[in-house]
Amino acid sequence: MSKHLLLLATVTAAIVATTEGAVRAGPLSDAATKAEQQATSGDAAGARETLRQAVGDFSQTLPFAIGKAVFVTAEPAGYAM
Repeated sequence: MSKHLLLLATVTAAIVATTEGAVRAGPLSDAATKAEQQATSGDAAGARETLRQAVGDFSQTLPFAIGKAVFVTAEPAGYAM
């Protein structure tokens, strides 16, 4: 078992070392970096807009799905309950 763990650790390290330069963060990470730079320079409104736009663009790529549906079997006890 110890040999297998050592082999797994070696293979994992090799994969990380060879792919580290080829991996790209993506548009959400890029937008977060840009927004952080904007916020640091005093442009908080611009940073918020950058993040809002990035999340909106990302949301457009997602498929429409309903995450959870709950069927109501009784009268509600209050508003938004």
